Amino acid sequence: MKLPRRKFLRLAGSATMLPAVPRFARVQGYQSRPVRILVGFAAGGASDIVARLLAQQLSERLGQTFIVENRTGADTNIATEAAVRATPDGYTLLLVTHTNAINATLYASQRFDFMRDIAPVARIGRVAEVMLVHPSVPAKTGNGSLTHVAGALFDMLTGTDTDHIPYRGEAPGVTGLLAGEVQLMFPSLAVSMAHINAGTLRPLGVTTATGVDALPGVPPVAQSVPGFEGTAWQRHRRAQERSRRDRR
Repeated sequence: MKLPRRKFLRLAGSATMLPAVPRFARVQGYQSRPVRILVGFAAGGASDIVARLLAQQLSERLGQTFIVENRTGADTNIATEAAVRATPDGYTLLLVTHTNAINATLYASQRFDFMRDIAPVARIGRVAEVMLVHPSVPAKTGNGSLTHVAGALFDMLTGTDTDHIPYRGEAPGVTGLLAGEVQLMFPSLAVSMAHINAGTLRPLGVTTATGVDALPGVPPVAQSVPGFEGTAWQRHRRAQERSRRDRR
């Protein structure tokens, strides 16, 4: 029987992952201390929320303590390097997002190799972003992007020129947006919905190719900028075993 390529790859991936599970579970004394989940963003953002929900579920299911540790700065590179430098014994996990993938192409010189030093554990999910503006902004409709890089793409495709104002995470950025320090932002739905429902921030568009059920009246950016799409994602990864010299 000839399997379609996509189905074959999915089955092959499952066959590769399954044998590793018993070996991981057989490690003696693994539950001797808490497991850290490093997050490269500030508390209160979408990634932090996902990590804390996951930590709670894992703690309840495995009877093991999972602790979320926020290591902000350097576009998540600080948290990533901390995970790389940690002993690869399963007690340090890293919540990886699209930002890590972007960093691998943006930073020419880093003290770690993301693809070599970090091993995937599990995919967590994909979420939509939404373009929000302060109520003082007169715009009622518009287009948005996922991250700073997507914002630059948005500028290029539309001929606009927006100023990038960096914050240490989504939560501080939304606070700045609420205070009128910035006029627009592209955070995730996880940190946006409460403000949208309260009317303190106005959604102009979502970054997915199609609309999302949570915001039925908000159109996708792709309606005005054909081909534009951006979704956030999270995955769990752990440090790879490397030589002592490489870890220095």
